[in-house]
Amino acid sequence: MGSPLYFGRYSDRTKCPECGQRVRLEDVRFARSFSCPECGKQIRVASHYERGIQLAGWPLGLLILYLLGVRGWVILVLCWVPLAMVLMGLWMYIGIYFLPPRLERDVLEPPSVLGLGSR
Repeated sequence: MGSPLYFGRYSDRTKCPECGQRVRLEDVRFARSFSCPECGKQIRVASHYERGIQLAGWPLGLLILYLLGVRGWVILVLCWVPLAMVLMGLWMYIGIYFLPPRLERDVLEPPSVLGLGSR
């Protein structure tokens, strides 16, 4: 018999930008940076992917609480933050298999003289 079939173990989106080798989804870390398993260079999940998780997690947390019938502001605020954080955490460990992130080099870009970004 062959090896067991793993759903989404590799993705074309999770290639090391330094060496071009595919990185297993299990090796992708949502940290500041992590080392490529092949070349050892520092890489990270694309910043727009992380922002997308946050932009989806906060309103989704509110929507779920609203659908569950939470109407009081105090309860809503106290439950909203932990629920949104749990949703974002779940996406980082489960959602990555459905919509894998792109990886990018971990380079520190100095801000412009006026502080308006890197360009």
